[in-house]
Amino acid sequence: MNVALGNSSMFLENKSDLIDYPLMISSSSAISDDVLTVLDTVFNCVLIHCLCLFGIVGNIINVTVLSYQGLKESNIMLFSLSVIDMLGSLFRQVRRLKCIVATLDIPSSITIDTFGSVVFILMDNWCLALSFFHITAIAVERCWAVCAPFSVSSVFTPRRVKILLAFLYVYTAVILSPLFYRLTLVWETDASSNATVARVAYTRFYRDNLEAINLFSTIFYNNICTTAPLLTILICSFVIASKLMQERPRELAKFSSERSIAKRIKDRKVVKTLLTVCMATVVSCLPTAILSMYMVYSRTALFTGRLYYVLRSVSDVLYQFSASINFIIYVSLSTKFNKVYQQIFLSCFRSSKNYESDI
Repeated sequence: MNVALGNSSMFLENKSDLIDYPLMISSSSAISDDVLTVLDTVFNCVLIHCLCLFGIVGNIINVTVLSYQGLKESNIMLFSLSVIDMLGSLFRQVRRLKCIVATLDIPSSITIDTFGSVVFILMDNWCLALSFFHITAIAVERCWAVCAPFSVSSVFTPRRVKILLAFLYVYTAVILSPLFYRLTLVWETDASSNATVARVAYTRFYRDNLEAINLFSTIFYNNICTTAPLLTILICSFVIASKLMQERPRELAKFSSERSIAKRIKDRKVVKTLLTVCMATVVSCLPTAILSMYMVYSRTALFTGRLYYVLRSVSDVLYQFSASINFIIYVSLSTKFNKVYQQIFLSCFRSSKNYESDI
């Protein structure tokens, strides 16, 4: 997750209040205009919109099914995660409306892109960071459950889980708050169309505190909201997977009743489902996180070139894939979720189809 616009030297050289956003300013790049146009269309006009639509619909289904199941411990976290992923999918789709609107009205597409760069990118980053924190909490809770199964219910009570999630919402907003005042929009006349459009501009607050905000957004923010959560998820996932591999079917004989055995099998399915959610996040986000941290610490010129724009587009697609895949994981691995899903949605579809056939 990278919210930085570039390194400090670039900003110090550019004293203009208006900026060209997104940063596709390097014409002497290995990526030609034609290749850039194709890649931009594939990632930002096709893939991202398809994944966002699937993410919105899938997470609405998740919210419905989890509400029907009842909000207990893990379900509370999954419910909140689904709400955040649904909002993130919506904000991400609005951010990428420019390429669709541009086919109808170019000045309007410029204004939409400006609002996306100033407003919706912050909401998108908030949802993305909050999603990481949610999955981190899920990983820690499941790790605790497999390492100390007899104490997990007393530690992760519904009340404490709700307090934790409320804290994460506020904590993430506080961390992001300095970035809320970095960009603003100004209205000007577009020379090519003679229409009034919104353009992105740096705020006075940002220009006066440029070095501090750049340091915060590149080092502190990336480490706190991306690197640390992903490392925690990775470590907890490794511990959970190790515990699951150590358990053999013969260990079920230790339990005194069939009810205890059935409960143990059910708990293992829950752990496997949530472990898959964690690993999907790691697989989707770890490559872009590593690349982001490399660019931060190496202070490479990728930040200002077309290559960075393409890599950022790929990152958005991967992040959105992570926000959209949970519905498939739940349906595939959770018997209870699949059963409730079929009961709610497929039964309604069949009833509607039967009603139409009767007419």
